[in-house]
Amino acid sequence: MSKIPMRRSAILLFLMLMISFAFAQNTEQILEVGHEYYKKGDYLGANKVYKRAMDVDSSDANVLYHYSKSLMDLMNMKLASRYLYKASLIDRGENYPDIYYLLAESYRNSGEYKKARRYYSKAILPYRSDRNSYMYKKISQSKKANQWSMKQKQNQEVSLNPFDPQFNTDASEFGARIIEGHLYFSSLRADSIKEDGTVEDQHYFNRIYYANLNERGEAVEISSTLNFKDRHLANLTLSLDGSSAYFSVCDTNYQCEIWKAKLVNNQLKDPVALNKNINFPSYNNTQAEVLEFKGKEYLIFCSDRPKGFGGLDLWISEKKKFGYDEPINLGSNINSPGNEITPYYQEGWIYFSSDWHNGFGGYDIFKTSGWISDFKEAENLGKPYNSTADDYYFSRSGDQAILTSNRSNDHSVNYCCNDLYFSSYSEPSLLDEMQELEKDTIVPDIITLNKYLPLDLFFHNDIPDPNSKDSTTNENYLHLAADYMGMKEEYLSKISERTQYVKDEEIELELESFFEDELANGIADLEFFTPLLLRSLQDGNQIELSIKGFASSVSAADYNLYLTLRRIESLVNYFKEYSNGAILPYLNGSAENGGSLKIKKVPFGEFAFSDQSLEEDKIMAVYSPQAAMQRKIELIAVSKQNGELKKFDSQEGYSTPQIEFNSKAYQLGEVIADNVNRSFIIKNTGGSPLEIYNIMINCECAQIEYPSQLEANEEGKIRVEIDTTEMDGELELTLTVVSNSEPNLIDLKITLEKK
Repeated sequence: MSKIPMRRSAILLFLMLMISFAFAQNTEQILEVGHEYYKKGDYLGANKVYKRAMDVDSSDANVLYHYSKSLMDLMNMKLASRYLYKASLIDRGENYPDIYYLLAESYRNSGEYKKARRYYSKAILPYRSDRNSYMYKKISQSKKANQWSMKQKQNQEVSLNPFDPQFNTDASEFGARIIEGHLYFSSLRADSIKEDGTVEDQHYFNRIYYANLNERGEAVEISSTLNFKDRHLANLTLSLDGSSAYFSVCDTNYQCEIWKAKLVNNQLKDPVALNKNINFPSYNNTQAEVLEFKGKEYLIFCSDRPKGFGGLDLWISEKKKFGYDEPINLGSNINSPGNEITPYYQEGWIYFSSDWHNGFGGYDIFKTSGWISDFKEAENLGKPYNSTADDYYFSRSGDQAILTSNRSNDHSVNYCCNDLYFSSYSEPSLLDEMQELEKDTIVPDIITLNKYLPLDLFFHNDIPDPNSKDSTTNENYLHLAADYMGMKEEYLSKISERTQYVKDEEIELELESFFEDELANGIADLEFFTPLLLRSLQDGNQIELSIKGFASSVSAADYNLYLTLRRIESLVNYFKEYSNGAILPYLNGSAENGGSLKIKKVPFGEFAFSDQSLEEDKIMAVYSPQAAMQRKIELIAVSKQNGELKKFDSQEGYSTPQIEFNSKAYQLGEVIADNVNRSFIIKNTGGSPLEIYNIMINCECAQIEYPSQLEANEEGKIRVEIDTTEMDGELELTLTVVSNSEPNLIDLKITLEKK
């Protein structure tokens, strides 16, 4: 159970503030009061005290740091990033080595992913001496998650709605379950709230509540035959037959045990703690979930006991006649060095939340399937189920999802507390597959494959086959990438010879980031994508994969054209050799099941983005981070499934979507403003829904907004916002629209000259 503050601070807060500030002569004394509230988990109270210190001296890094941390705990990330940035300029990591990490996190949780990427690279520097340390691993994973977040889109077909105000109060509500028309949830509420909103209780506790939704009744507290007056009760779930309830009992330090009781007329009768196999002594054991598999009953729960992966892990224990057996850890595809919490099971799917796996920030909700020691890799549910805030306690009721979040809404002015939400949700049952326990039973379709694109793969200068004018090669990309990974020290050494380019280790940080993030992640993403591609081909799908090639601008355009074709060919060779040639029959058209893989090569060598300052220095033109980022190929679209007449929706008589633009090019001429906005009007003139998978652009100076889907004859806008503050001279931006239309790649141009 998370430690979650009330929205309204106790009246004691204001009394203490008045006394403290009457005598406090400096910020240090004020901060000491704030720290006391922070230690208790009262982040709103701490924030009010730290704000008083800000009023006294807003140039003190110590004040800025603690005020910003309280803002982050209240999920006010925009404001936190502003003050953390100011604190970082003053402190520079000397007193607070985690300040750049917190700044990066606040930017990521605000959706400013490019700013976050820059500061993750700075944040990792103090921890590079021990790459096995938690902080090094955490920052590395956060950088990876930040890169992942940049590629994600909102699911426009789903809306997330808060529960009625009678359930979502000014307190904190969480952990809702709907079982046969009955709503169970937990809430942290005070017994005595005055008319002005202040709380007279010095101590208040989580309790479990119940409401009959069919009768639209008020929520009432579930009582117990045992006195839990000074302890928290939360996280109720029912046994398979509905007669027993499992719930968490936690002390004031939020150390929890799992208990069981009979649930009769909204009363927990004869409650008893589960055995020591579940409640491992001196550790946190909480959030039970009951499930049945092959006629046996199991309990999934959270615990930070020894022999886990770190933090809170998910464990599973089989019910025996004597109680629950020794639990088994659910493994590395679920558990991580961070925290995995709030498990929920339905029809073969396990849902949980994690603050470690690739997510948008805070806790995100994930799903997986499989069984002990053979769970599939966890998949993020995406937006809007997840946000940059904390999202957890996922459960299902019919065709609806229920979850808890502390994202900002009309009820959470101070961002601090949890509310209950619901939305539409459906997922096919996996019970038949679970009974068979077969591996790889879920075949990815085209839409699933496109979720893992675009995929960037990088090359060393003039690789493969240096100085060649051939358009083909025998090289395998994976072998080239392995060699490239081994060249990091050479790159750092070459760059060190050009000290005039080095400012505050910025270029070294960028190179570290390139090798450890862009290059390494590209290899890992390819190795993850390829088996999904093979499984889809084995199901008989006819797939067209587009690969776009880039090269740096050192060489002539005609040479770059052949070079990019060789780079694309090296990836094709990887596919041919994958798993002892398993994909080869689909490439050469000999697969007996009718499946096929067609490669569409899109060489962009002649349009390589130019940087004149790099071209004048050949070392920098090869070894700089900017040049390294240019030398790549991108997997950007898969566009066909089950033949011409059964694309995407598997309906007969399928009519291909078609894109029409009001204009494909804007010539803006001379520009003075630091921000320029332009929109392309896009229309689907075809007879079926147009899916826009991605829009690529050749400059990080632009932000793009676009619709992910347009119905037949529907119009939409591609909005482009260009930051010209660091531009000088002429610039041509190329936007490549990737969709399920024919053709599936269309380029749009914007040219301008910054004065």
